[in-house]
Amino acid sequence: MQEDPNDQHNIVRMTDQCFFRQHYCFVFELLHTDLFEHLKATGFVGFSTDKIKDYAIQILKGLVFLEKHKLIHCDLKPENILCADKMCRDLKIVDFGSGCFRDEQVYTYVQSRFYRSPEVILRIKYTEKVDIWSLGCILAELYTGEPIFPGNNEQEQLELIMELCGMPPESMIDKSRKKDHYFDSDYSPFLIEDDELGILRIPNSRSLKEAVPCEDAEFLDFIKKCLEIDPEVRFKASEAIEHSWVKDALHTKLSSADRPKP
Repeated sequence: MQEDPNDQHNIVRMTDQCFFRQHYCFVFELLHTDLFEHLKATGFVGFSTDKIKDYAIQILKGLVFLEKHKLIHCDLKPENILCADKMCRDLKIVDFGSGCFRDEQVYTYVQSRFYRSPEVILRIKYTEKVDIWSLGCILAELYTGEPIFPGNNEQEQLELIMELCGMPPESMIDKSRKKDHYFDSDYSPFLIEDDELGILRIPNSRSLKEAVPCEDAEFLDFIKKCLEIDPEVRFKASEAIEHSWVKDALHTKLSSADRPKP
């Protein structure tokens, strides 16, 4: 809050705190519904790309702010993005209970499963880019109305990811503390047949256009760059906000408070 005195970075505001019976108590500003409930209210039909773009810009402003301060949210999902008004025009990122500083990671097992990045699944040291992965999952869900990677467990979650995003590079697999759980000695993945569908999810056998049937090529390119399986290739929040899909809209929507004073 000291670094964002004018409340311009879409992060929830804390109004008070105290220590009571061996518990820290925090009081936050009163907000409204979350993005999951907002999506539910529409019958999970999804939103227009224009509305999603506006939401993406607001979330990215928060993620750029966190990146600048070397903070990782670690649990970005629709339920942790709240509407600041009844019409759900303005958003706030909330719930930093799993968050950490980049160099002070407490947990290796973070993020809700549908929005969990491949490096977390593989138990590799992570960075702020795990939040960008979650953002890509969220934006796809806001368009289709359903999670893009709805795994029932981590094995299925990784298979769903590889089906769409391809195999992790061998260098990434080598860093994994769970590589023997997911991959053979020749780096081929252990695939489990889907009990309900009776199919094997083959890496790189599904296109993003199939998963997110949208004609906006820039929107799909933005999601693709969020969902790069290799975090070394995936872009950072500060790079994402410069992507052509959001950059022009961001500049046109700057409020007078955001514009530099003459």
